[in-house]
Amino acid sequence: MSVLDNTAISDAWIGTADLSFLPAHGEELADLAIQRTGKGFHFDLAYTVTDLKTLAGHSN
Repeated sequence: MSVLDNTAISDAWIGTADLSFLPAHGEELADLAIQRTGKGFHFDLAYTVTDLKTLAGHSN
């Protein structure tokens, strides 16, 4: 788990969205037909990772 400091979010906005996949060699995303889009979100995010912590796993 990352321990973060100096987190900053700026230039955040919401609005209508368009989605398209450009053709790329070896990829099939451009063949997908977009059914619908909702709202679009954009923001700038910056942070500093000051430490890393190991999370204990669960065994079943």
